[in-house]
Amino acid sequence: MEGNQVRVRGNGYRLIESEWYRGQAHGCATLRDRPALQHRLRDWGHMDIKQVAKDTTRVLASYLTYQAVRIVVSQLRETNPGLAIWLNGFSTTGKIQDGEAYLEELLTSNHQELAFRIMTVRQHLAEEVTEYLPEMVRSGIQQANMGHRRQYLERITQLNISDFSGRPRTDLSSYPEQEADPDKESG
Repeated sequence: MEGNQVRVRGNGYRLIESEWYRGQAHGCATLRDRPALQHRLRDWGHMDIKQVAKDTTRVLASYLTYQAVRIVVSQLRETNPGLAIWLNGFSTTGKIQDGEAYLEELLTSNHQELAFRIMTVRQHLAEEVTEYLPEMVRSGIQQANMGHRRQYLERITQLNISDFSGRPRTDLSSYPEQEADPDKESG
């Protein structure tokens, strides 16, 4: 370890020690000064934040493509049921997992107009969703993490309580109070 840094259980993060509260149970730690900590991350191991952002963008774009396809299929069910069936069949082959590859393949089919329609809907969804996304992601992850931690603590607390539930309980409140009688003790 170098200077005032600590390596946290091999996860690739080196942090200034003063920025962490070290939890005693199960190696847990909570952040005390998050903004300052963000600037003091020293070593992300193999993690490249820009690459994480690019990968996240790619996954989000593919998901928005999927949602755009669902919208277009729904619209086509009302206006052109045969084309809706074709697009649904084309989309269920698993190619939709990669939105860009899906659109490229759709552009090479006889239904390029569907690709352009899907791209238009996807762009509209992106414009609408990205306005709210950063805060929703942050708060959603924070709430989910708190829920997981709460469930974990409830589970380990119940396990600890159940360890004692198998033992016979002595309920002293059900016995009448007796004063110590010095004659009986010496008897």
